[in-house]
Formats: sequence, structure tokens, C-alpha cells
Amino acid sequence: MKLPVNIVLFVSGKQISGWEQASIHLGIDLMPWAASLQISFPDLLGYEQDFPEIYEGDDAVLLVNGSVLITGRLLQIEEEISSEQHVFTFEIASKTLDLTDCSAEIPKNQMNSTDLYQISKQICENFNIQVLKGEALPSLDIQAYSSVLTETPFQIMDKLCRLAGILFVDTPEGNVLLTNVGQEKMGSSLVLGGNVEKLRRKRSISGRYHEIRAIVNNEVILNVPPSENKNYVSQIESLTLCTPAIDEGVPATRKLLVPVETNDPDFKVTQKRVDWEISRRFGRSCASTVTVDSWLDDFGSPWLPNKLVALQTKISTEEYLIVEVEFTKDLQGTRANLTLMPKEAFIPQPMINPLYNSKLTQALM
Repeated sequence: MKLPVNIVLFVSGKQISGWEQASIHLGIDLMPWAASLQISFPDLLGYEQDFPEIYEGDDAVLLVNGSVLITGRLLQIEEEISSEQHVFTFEIASKTLDLTDCSAEIPKNQMNSTDLYQISKQICENFNIQVLKGEALPSLDIQAYSSVLTETPFQIMDKLCRLAGILFVDTPEGNVLLTNVGQEKMGSSLVLGGNVEKLRRKRSISGRYHEIRAIVNNEVILNVPPSENKNYVSQIESLTLCTPAIDEGVPATRKLLVPVETNDPDFKVTQKRVDWEISRRFGRSCASTVTVDSWLDDFGSPWLPNKLVALQTKISTEEYLIVEVEFTKDLQGTRANLTLMPKEAFIPQPMINPLYNSKLTQALM
């Protein structure tokens, strides 16, 4: 059964409801989460009597059916006045906006023997943002780290989370969550012909390769004439230092060479890298978008990014990762557009801290 949606905005303690149009965007890759809300009054007198006085920059909390969806501030107020009505459009963004366009102001640009959580906590507390840790995280130790003083907190955390192999995402409370991919599941499924009104699927070989292998980046390869194909192939084989990754769904002529990771003596990270390349490229090529008739699942919880959900059609049931959510409300009603991908599409790239390639850093370690 489709559950009704009640949208309430609290601005500096004042409650506003009765929104006529809404567009709310949440995503794994999207920071900050943001919303656009519109309301109108028949004349200026109605506005003066019924609408509380608010200002851009005020603290704002957006709730859907009593559940917090965005915590941040009111960025912008747009008015449209005519002889018939007075229309207001409010733009709201999560507190994490400050992490994306303000400088980090960290006390020093190089740190040794620390960890991702402590660095993130230190740079986020300047913006009254908490850093939370999800379950079953890998080691967050960072033996050495160097940043540019003009970088934003988002840029710093993006690099650190790649090194740790985890994600950092926005939360309804406006905080940052350090987490793995798809740790939780939605309470109910997406059913084509049920709560799913429309399903759009994409299958592509664009950006995919039949074979990806890691090689020693040696210029001698470039000096072999194209006509000497056997010599070229034999040199490629001799410079390959781990098992090539294969995607059987791509024509055999499409191949990609990637350089061996520096400072990877046993080539474990390099092997993970080529396997990751195949998995991520496949995942990104299989995006689906579903239009759901409600913002909420069967248990009244809003659809949220980085959660797993089952998609049921007449011929199959498959599990996907919710990558992005767009909640809409207009004259046609309320709907949710969900972008779905295989979980592999968002597993972070295996990599080695580039500072480890510095002889000075190696000496200090």
C-alpha cells in the first residue's frame, strides 16, 4: 500500500508544511545532499499572516513523515510575485556543503603515524560536523600523509578514503559516515508492476575491456614496430607480473594495459587493481533507473543511497546498490527515482599511498 508523504521543514525552530513542489537529491557520490521546495500563497496578505519570517543562512532540518532527511541550512530564497500569487522557492543543503567549498585549515600539511578517522574528525569539527564509523571497516591507519594547505576537507577525505578502501557519505543528520559499500538492506523490494511504475535499463560495453593486465612500464614496448606482432606480444607477456583480468562479455580485441603499482613488491595491490578495473567497469555499465510510486518502502522508511535493494521483474530477482535517489513532488503526485548499479561499481580502487614512493618518507618510516 502506498504511504502518504508529509514534508515538514524546520527553519530556526519554525515549522513550515504544505509544500506544493519538491525535489530532493541524495547520493553516494553526492555531497552535500540538497533539496528545493516550493510553496505559494494567493496574495501578499496571506503571506504576511501565515508565513513565518525566515532568512537565508538559517539552520534548517527537512523531515519526511517524521524522519530526518537533510540537516543543514537554508541556502537561497527565491520569490516570484504576481497579481495572483506569491511563490517562494527554498534551496536547502546539508551541513556537509562546507566540506566541499571551504578550506580545511588543518594545523600542518604532513602527518605521520595517524589514522583516517582522527584526521577526518579534526578537519570536520571546525564545521560542527561529526565523523561516524560504520561496521567492519578495514584498518584506518595512515602511516604518512601530506596535503596541500588550500585543499578542501572533501578533497583530503576523498584521497584518504581511497587509500583505506572505504567510502565517506553524507547522512540525514548532516554528518559524515565512513563506511563500506552496501552494508545495509532496505526493508522491502522494488517490484516491477507493483511499486515500480517504470524501469529503464542500460547495458553497454563502453569503457569495458575483454582483458586488462598490469605490466612494467618499460619504454622498449613502444620501440617495437607494429609489424613485428609476435615480438610485441612476447614482450607484453614477459612484462606482465600478475594474472590478467577477463570480461567475457566484451570482444576479445578490446584490451587495456595498466602500469604495475609502484612500491608493491609482491604485486598483491596490482592484482587487486586489475580485478577491480574489470568489476568496476562492468558495474558502471549496468545502470538501471526505476520510478517508484512512493518515497518510502513498505515499512515507512525513505529510500536511501548506499543501501542494497532487491529488484523483482517477471523473469528475475536481482540485488542492486542504490546509488542515487531523487524524490519529487508536483501536480502529478509524489515519486522517487532511484539509480541502481551492481555493488561492484562503487568498491574503491586499491592503491598504495604515493608518499611511500618517496625515499625520504621511506627513511622516516
